[in-house]
Amino acid sequence: KTEVHSTVERNRMAFTAAYGDGSGKAKAKSDDLGDWDEDTSASLRAAGFKIVKLPQNMMFVGQVNATNQPHGHGYLYFSNGDVHSGQFEAGRMHGDGKLVTHSGQEITGTFAANKRVGTFKAVDAQGVRWIEKYDAGGKRVSRKKEREEAANPAYDPSEPEAAPEFIQREVVPDEKPKKCWNCNGLSRERNNHAWACRLHKGRFTEDLTYRGSGPRPGVWSCCGRETKDEPGCRFQGHNYQE
Repeated sequence: KTEVHSTVERNRMAFTAAYGDGSGKAKAKSDDLGDWDEDTSASLRAAGFKIVKLPQNMMFVGQVNATNQPHGHGYLYFSNGDVHSGQFEAGRMHGDGKLVTHSGQEITGTFAANKRVGTFKAVDAQGVRWIEKYDAGGKRVSRKKEREEAANPAYDPSEPEAAPEFIQREVVPDEKPKKCWNCNGLSRERNNHAWACRLHKGRFTEDLTYRGSGPRPGVWSCCGRETKDEPGCRFQGHNYQE
């Protein structure tokens, strides 16, 4: 759990490094959808979205302002497969949002200038529900399993002093996430959408004549990019393994 929390924090810091406190011009560069799959480009334009490339292999898909800063609703894709969806303002995660990690965790709440502030609801990869609280600086100060009030089976109306009528119990666990055939990420059906999964529609062909050191160079047949681990050139919904 600590490792996952550290990874999420590194992602937040990377995005903050790209946009700082939201002032000034964005350091991102929009590719204007030019080198993307035609169907993907057309769908995104129809939705009023843009694709904005960010440092450290991050990608934003959504509404932007005049300087290509994320502004409005959108999806932020981290290099490790995590996806933050929600509201952005002047290049910052600001407002209601949800982070879905590649490992199947969900964290939902209200962000303020890239920081989690207040109460967040979380669901881990096993479906256990948690309540997390963060201070004004975005530091997590508590994490407890979510509980609810329920009737006490031991309560006897004839002896009301013997046991309370209601007790607190852990809420029913959520469903476990499913694995996507395309990206190998874990998520739940409620988080699936047209931009949920990023993949290449072609194949990576290696140069079999290469005799140097390190991985063989090659090219993706779909988009011409020359790095094997380059994130995909198209989006689609997850294809879950049943």
